[in-house]
Amino acid sequence: VSWRNVGPEEQGGRVIWFGTPEKKPNTYYVAYATGGLWRSDDYGNNWTSLFDNEAAFAIGHVALSKDGNTIWIGTGENNSQRTSYDGFGVYKSTDSGKTWNHMGLAETRRIGRVVIDPKDENTVYVGAIGALYSQSTDRGVYKTTDGGKTWSHVLKLDEYTGVIDLAIDPRNPQVLYAAAWVRDRRAWNFRDGGPGT
Repeated sequence: VSWRNVGPEEQGGRVIWFGTPEKKPNTYYVAYATGGLWRSDDYGNNWTSLFDNEAAFAIGHVALSKDGNTIWIGTGENNSQRTSYDGFGVYKSTDSGKTWNHMGLAETRRIGRVVIDPKDENTVYVGAIGALYSQSTDRGVYKTTDGGKTWSHVLKLDEYTGVIDLAIDPRNPQVLYAAAWVRDRRAWNFRDGGPGT
């Protein structure tokens, strides 16, 4: 099988996520670290940009509902390059990306993962890696049970340690695994790892 580029043709930077709704196999979504979120409804032949007019452009992770109508975007690049950009928390669309609502968590700066509970789509977890060049206690895991109206900071770490990845047990959504990462970025140095990782 030979590979071929199906787009989007615009320069988007690093692809950080690709997904398709469980109930819409002809629809593809692709997210770029600094190039927004794109959707194709015809197996990748044509693409529409969905996230052009919000307060953040850098994306850390995306999560889709089973029908693809609800999209969660955790903003802020979750890598630690000198040129990675902050985010502005979490955004949600309930109309397949036509319109967006800011759902809070602006101080998290960078989001590593967004996970939707497979048994209750109003329950969503956010793993926050946090600011790159400064310390903050806004890192860890956040949970909403009301579709993003309110959030609980359910895993609090320290000012250097954030959560880069989350996984939910599909057999028991009460079980959640979080991967923590200690990091301290400076212009002259990068501490990558530590006892809390």
